[in-house]
Amino acid sequence: MADRVGFPYCTKWKNYRYPLTRLTLTRDYTDSTKSGYFGTAPLDIWISDDYFLMDLATEYIVKMTAATNDRCQSIKRPGLFADKSVGQHETTGSASNPLLKLDTSDAIDGSFDIGSSLANTISSEGDPQSLYTIIPGVHFNFTHKTVSEFSTNDAYGWTMKSSALDGVPKVMDGTYTCWYQLPTDAGDTVVTDIIPNGIANKSMTIMWNANRHVPKRSTTSLNNGQTIYLQGSVDKVNWFNIAILISDMNMVDMATGDVQNFMQTVHWDSNATDGDDFPYKRLKFAFEASSNEVELHPHQFIQVNIIPN
Repeated sequence: MADRVGFPYCTKWKNYRYPLTRLTLTRDYTDSTKSGYFGTAPLDIWISDDYFLMDLATEYIVKMTAATNDRCQSIKRPGLFADKSVGQHETTGSASNPLLKLDTSDAIDGSFDIGSSLANTISSEGDPQSLYTIIPGVHFNFTHKTVSEFSTNDAYGWTMKSSALDGVPKVMDGTYTCWYQLPTDAGDTVVTDIIPNGIANKSMTIMWNANRHVPKRSTTSLNNGQTIYLQGSVDKVNWFNIAILISDMNMVDMATGDVQNFMQTVHWDSNATDGDDFPYKRLKFAFEASSNEVELHPHQFIQVNIIPN
């Protein structure tokens, strides 16, 4: 299967980022859709990058439906970040396969913790709340703690303002950052843009998923191993695996103690003796192929950082 390359599968490397910041309604965004229980408990919107500036016209919408554990049946976002389409793009779930379901733990089976989150992101109501990344650098959280409050088709929609980053300082500490869409099917791969020449042949630390986003899967099987390769090339056409940085990492859930599987760091020691000085290098993310692998829901974004040493 061919590598998925370029935007929207992966953003370009940038030498700056923004601190994760909870936005203020009216000043930073407008909530043009707010039906049912969302009128009582609207979503919080967070920001950690500036990609939203690429589309300020399209509304983001999260639609819920009632259940024992209320579930998200639809997420709409600018199509630019899903498949480069114009206007809204919709991702849908089902009763047996929700995009997320409200729960008291975070797990890859769709459970989304609103009751006892271990996250250090504090909602506008003063409670720790897990975040869902809807596009690179834009996230939302719920503001209530009860798993069954919504009615069918309750929806919350918002539109970003260009001023949302006003007053938020850029972080420029030598770290390079990109975002990529998690491969959804066993055997799928995503590759980054070429790592900037100034750091490509230096020793580096790679941090995967700094915000600890817990991806959601499309089936109940637990096997969804992710592998990260460092690749090199002399012509930007033929690529070779230099090293496996993370091998077949099987993301399970927070509840069983696999917190480490949602934020990984690995060090690559580069020097003249390793024989791997290539003019071009990149990272490759692979969803391991086997008979037991499962699909992940599409358009889930993970942040990757490179810190040169």
